[in-house]
Amino acid sequence: DARGNFLGLGAIHDRRHMTRAVMEGVCYQLRMGAEYNANIGRPLPEKVRAIGGGSCSGIWMQILADVLGVTIEVPAETRHAGTLGTAYCALVGLGLCNDIEDAASRVKIANVYTPNPEAVAVYEKGYRVFEKIYKTLAPLFENKI
Repeated sequence: DARGNFLGLGAIHDRRHMTRAVMEGVCYQLRMGAEYNANIGRPLPEKVRAIGGGSCSGIWMQILADVLGVTIEVPAETRHAGTLGTAYCALVGLGLCNDIEDAASRVKIANVYTPNPEAVAVYEKGYRVFEKIYKTLAPLFENKI
């Protein structure tokens, strides 16, 4: 059931272009989810904290900031964020932190990516194309060959 595609490839494109296209596609897909949430009353916050492998890529996080139009914060210990989150919850439960907000304030942020207005404008146009392509191809992926 895996599906995906690259459109508009030419002889000038190499794996660098395809890698960036994958990164942009993931960010566009996250934006689709964010827009869905906004439509049901859960708007995107002014900043998002990103963790995990992808958050180790400054290029990817800048693309995400530009596509979403929000600030992206990457904690210092992104690879251990799940474990640290569990520890912070335990600190709240033990009364060593006042509440989750107190615990969250203790998270050290290593990198901050803010939207670049020029890139936001370019990604806005690209997102509208992505959206049209997605809506056009989605029914085709439902057909089992």
